[in-house]
Amino acid sequence: MQVVSVDPDHWSLVNIRVVGYLMQYPPGPTTVSCVAREVRNCSALATDEQFDKRASKLKENEVSSPCKQCTDLNTCDKCKDLTEGKPLWQLLSALGKLYRNYLLRSFRRFKGRTPVPSDHPSQTSSFDEIRNELDIVLEVAPRSHATAKKQASIRDRNRCIVTGCVETQEAKKVMQEGRDPGPSAHLDCAHIFSEATNTYLDDANKRNYASASWAITHRFGFQEILEDFNGKNVHSLKNILTLALDVHQEFDDLRLYLEEDISVPNRYYVRCTDGHPKAVHAATPDHVTFSTSDDVNFPLPEPKYLRIHAACCKVAHMSGAADIFRLEDVDDPDPSEPVFAHALGARLSLLVWESHFTSRAQVV
Repeated sequence: MQVVSVDPDHWSLVNIRVVGYLMQYPPGPTTVSCVAREVRNCSALATDEQFDKRASKLKENEVSSPCKQCTDLNTCDKCKDLTEGKPLWQLLSALGKLYRNYLLRSFRRFKGRTPVPSDHPSQTSSFDEIRNELDIVLEVAPRSHATAKKQASIRDRNRCIVTGCVETQEAKKVMQEGRDPGPSAHLDCAHIFSEATNTYLDDANKRNYASASWAITHRFGFQEILEDFNGKNVHSLKNILTLALDVHQEFDDLRLYLEEDISVPNRYYVRCTDGHPKAVHAATPDHVTFSTSDDVNFPLPEPKYLRIHAACCKVAHMSGAADIFRLEDVDDPDPSEPVFAHALGARLSLLVWESHFTSRAQVV
């Protein structure tokens, strides 16, 4: 079998596609205007004059390309003067990387290494100001995952809220009584917004990641969400679902999401980005309706949180970012690694990004 090589430019293409698809599937009310403004800022910075100046410096210093740190916007002393006036595609890639790491990635349970802090590519002060303000008010969440799981289990009647499968141990008890429990599965406590974003904040890198993540959420029109989740509230039942283990894995990998049915309260269509939901679990229905016997003490999952998660699933899938995340869970992937090459190559062959993004840019 022929090995498909993928150069680092394809990583940039994925990042740029994240920018484009955030405008097609906006998770928040101000997402489109915010992203469009950032794209315009990037365009203003990448003038022809700046590019020519940079190219001249590269030639004068006989440097064929900037170093890895500069490519990642963490400039070193050696190459610092060569990073000014980057071409537009590099600035847009840096913007998409910011959204990929600090928005899409914030919904994933297993994140691999915490991303190295990076600057905003359009050099806007508002992002850093918001991030610094949020860093001050962030509170460390108590590690009460077990308590949250028990409360969610009571609300969801010890069943997966999507498939309806009863918890395995409960099913065994029912069978001992001579009754049929129906489909069963091992259950888990799933957070919509990952609990990892607001835990272990005594670590500097974790805290920086959390403040940057919430800064993007803030700019996309959800200023109140940090207050909802700060500290112990990340374990609020509004942010939790009881899921079968395999469903939880797909939900956290941004491959399964719940799409709100606006005609029926608390009714959601079960969607899967890479196939039919029944391929995840045979008991998965086309739609589910959430219910609770006590809205005050056992509230249902917040529709707004599920809408944001659904939008991020679509962006991650359509852009190819989901494939990168899966590889990052295993190890830091090599762009020339064959598995990555085939995964990204398949995604790029299905979607012609260039024409789509060009049309979106003309609208902006």
